Amino acid sequence: MFAKSEWLSRCKSWLIPALFALVGLVLGMLFMTPSTDVVCGAIGATYEVEGLPLAMMDGQNLYRLSEEDQMAVLTYLDRVPVRGKLAGQVECAAITMTQLPGGGSGVYTYVAAAVPRGRRVEGTNAVLLGDRIAVLDVTIEDECIWVSMLTHEEGQSPDSAPTVSETRQFYLRDGELVQIP
Repeated sequence: MFAKSEWLSRCKSWLIPALFALVGLVLGMLFMTPSTDVVCGAIGATYEVEGLPLAMMDGQNLYRLSEEDQMAVLTYLDRVPVRGKLAGQVECAAITMTQLPGGGSGVYTYVAAAVPRGRRVEGTNAVLLGDRIAVLDVTIEDECIWVSMLTHEEGQSPDSAPTVSETRQFYLRDGELVQIP
């Protein structure tokens, strides 16, 4: 049998580095914030679109409205999520998504946010921006999501190109994305 001091001297070569690695791992887990993954989490979060949950996988979702319906609805994130602080300085991501309903001529664009909840990232409700609009820019400033876009004039057909420049502002209230009037 080894004496205690002999055992300790044999273990020094691997024990001390192993302890440092373990301490580093524990500290990393304690101080890791969900915000480091909020942009990555945004492409896999579940958002509420028109009252229905829509689970994204790699930034897209394809589903049928019913079993007998041959048409499918494709929804996809149409730009890289934007990182910023919302609702009391919580690191979030703002996303825009486009939905192509099967059988219809509309191309609907929504804005939503991905919010960290513990170690998960959850999507908020999606707010409709319009039919066949063009999103120019999405930013998060002053705890608000700002969406710059081109829309249609009142009475203008959605078939024509959008020409009216517009900026809308959104904020989180009790976990729900709300447009500022």
